[in-house]
Amino acid sequence: MVMLTLLTLTSLTSRVRSEVPDVSDLTYMDLWLISCLIFIFSCMVIIVTSAVLNRRGRQALTRKIEFWMKVLYPTFFLVLCVFYWSLVLAIYFQSMSTVGT
Repeated sequence: MVMLTLLTLTSLTSRVRSEVPDVSDLTYMDLWLISCLIFIFSCMVIIVTSAVLNRRGRQALTRKIEFWMKVLYPTFFLVLCVFYWSLVLAIYFQSMSTVGT
């Protein structure tokens, strides 16, 4: 499931990049897609780590890790969303107010 999501996001990134003009700077879209890729890749790392720990007989540690990731991942993603969209909307409204004057 994680690999499918990673491949889908990579495909989406390629498609979007081909449809927008090339710029040399890092765009907000790039930041969003990179952040999502980091979340997906780290989720894959946690799954592999949990599987390895589970095979080595450390089920208690595996349960702790999985519990904290169920709590922390949505929390971190919510913080990312609030920060990102606050920044993007603030810059958008600031640029709209300077255009009108």
